[in-house]
Amino acid sequence: VTSNNDAIFVQDKWQPTTRLTFNLEFRAEKENVPSFAPGLPGIIFNWGSKPAPRLGVAYDLTGDGKTKVSAFYGWFYDRFKYELPRGSFGGDFYRRDFFDIIPGRGLVYTNYTYNNILGSHPDPIGGICPGTGAVVAGYGYGTCDVDFRIPSNSGLGIDVSGSVDPNIKAARQSEYTFGAERQMFRDWIFSARYTHKQVDHAVEDTGSINSTGSEAYIIGNPGEGLACQVYQADGYPCTKAQRTYNAFEIRADKRFSNHWFLNASYTYSRLYGNYSGLASSDEAGRTSPNVDRNFDLPYEPYTFGGKPNNGLLATDRPHVFKAYGGYDFDWNKTNTTEISFFTTAQSGTPLTTYANLFASIAIIVNGRGDLGRTPGVFSTDLNIDHKYRFGKDNRLVLQPFVNVLNLFNRQSEISVVNTDTAATVGSAILRAGGCPTAQCPNTLASIPLIFTRSGGVLDYFQNWLNANPSQQYNTYGLATGWTAPREVRFGARLYF
Repeated sequence: VTSNNDAIFVQDKWQPTTRLTFNLEFRAEKENVPSFAPGLPGIIFNWGSKPAPRLGVAYDLTGDGKTKVSAFYGWFYDRFKYELPRGSFGGDFYRRDFFDIIPGRGLVYTNYTYNNILGSHPDPIGGICPGTGAVVAGYGYGTCDVDFRIPSNSGLGIDVSGSVDPNIKAARQSEYTFGAERQMFRDWIFSARYTHKQVDHAVEDTGSINSTGSEAYIIGNPGEGLACQVYQADGYPCTKAQRTYNAFEIRADKRFSNHWFLNASYTYSRLYGNYSGLASSDEAGRTSPNVDRNFDLPYEPYTFGGKPNNGLLATDRPHVFKAYGGYDFDWNKTNTTEISFFTTAQSGTPLTTYANLFASIAIIVNGRGDLGRTPGVFSTDLNIDHKYRFGKDNRLVLQPFVNVLNLFNRQSEISVVNTDTAATVGSAILRAGGCPTAQCPNTLASIPLIFTRSGGVLDYFQNWLNANPSQQYNTYGLATGWTAPREVRFGARLYF
């Protein structure tokens, strides 16, 4: 497959006075997202689909070139990765074929070859399964062909294959910042900055349960457009993707002079929402852009208690301190030894309990961060290198070095067992926990309980778990991962 992506970028700098500067930018992009199945349409974002205005302004507050206040606002779009079109537009092939083993065809496995079973069956999109038990015409021995990867762009109908939202919006993030800088002394700059970033539109495969009990996906924007219409038609609420980042940062920077330099910063931030982005921190950093499990079923963005699972996301670190510095020892202007370091001290991240609900999908049980946080992470790296110059006019330089990662060998806990039970919580477990049979006759019929019943299904699950303590993991809440131990590297470089 191939795609063509074109962009136009216009930038202008305007200074109405010597102390005031405007930076004006505008970007437009045209993107073609290909289909992996011949003859089926992809997605085209035309020139008007990704307008990206950006405005920056800076003002010399004191007029001496040493104090600046600034602000910025802009829109940013993501360029489509191929994970979604490969899996949802015909690139993946996943079929299950059924056939009978009968004496007339032979009783040894060599009688049931690939060609004998499939014959000249063309593997039509959507499969073919009459349900009569009779051999399908042109199918060899096959009686049923189930297609588990029906392309969402096949046009077979929303209940069969899902669909692509004809009015899909490109994934967009907006951002605004305010900052101030002041040069103090000759070598120091102190600054402060506030940053706000938010997801305006996400693109995901938004799933629902079709009439046969399978998942059908709308390729679109969660909580918007066609995805929302399908959910509302099925009696489910619409849930929009949310990721909001707010941060305040202060910095101190000393440029290199008198043999040393230093950059240090402290950031206080909050990361809130129900959608971590193209890499899913809810799934241990799974990198399946636009096809994570965030919205694969209507109840995915909810807790067992029936409430939206919006909260502090799994990479939220309120406090982060960083420092990078170094000192040069100059030996007679020919040989130099540099000692530098990088250190980080930061808060731990939220820990959340999950359990598999209905279709083996991990759902947040109580709410984000119910297990507290991992301990803080502290790490210092050290680098020492020496440059020895030799040869004619000292043109050759030998640089041996030693690099120590995690100098103090601090191994901080970074993950725990956060799955409550190995069981998939379905109708039988909910009934055992007190759910009336009329409300929990089967898995599909039980799903609306999450939204329509006060408290969702949390109390039914907890009742069952309390009555069956052996079903809870013995290791629940125990650590499973730590930061890497101390690592020492030796090496040398030769410049000539």
